[in-house]
Amino acid sequence: MNNDITRQTIYLGALLHDIGKFYQRADEVSVVKSKYLIQEIKNLEDIFCPEDYKIKGKRTHKHVLWTAQFFKDMEQHLKGLIIKDNQTTVDSIMRLAAIHHNPSGNIINELIIQKADHYSSGADRSKLDEAWKDAEEETNCFF
Repeated sequence: MNNDITRQTIYLGALLHDIGKFYQRADEVSVVKSKYLIQEIKNLEDIFCPEDYKIKGKRTHKHVLWTAQFFKDMEQHLKGLIIKDNQTTVDSIMRLAAIHHNPSGNIINELIIQKADHYSSGADRSKLDEAWKDAEEETNCFF
């Protein structure tokens, strides 16, 4: 991948990394009950959503699943924005955007978006705050 394509991929992934927050709020239910999330995206929860540091097996930052769904829903439109090469696909940019809270650890493009997210949010929110928000949203869907 040449530098222009790499840069464009990071820009697009970074620009759209939190678009799922809008989708999630419009959905108003949990991942399991969501009518907007296709099963393929629901199955990515363990990859894209970090594990809660206090509750083993519990996942946080679930808005990234709705980010991934956005990429699936808008795939045909997004294809026109991508410089054509053999490696860059809508799915590769989707992964880059959706994994920003749980990067692989050694993929620099993922880490760049994670750092940018931290800087833009002021890195002042704790993991506990985000976990509480996710738990509250899941609880509210039962009422």
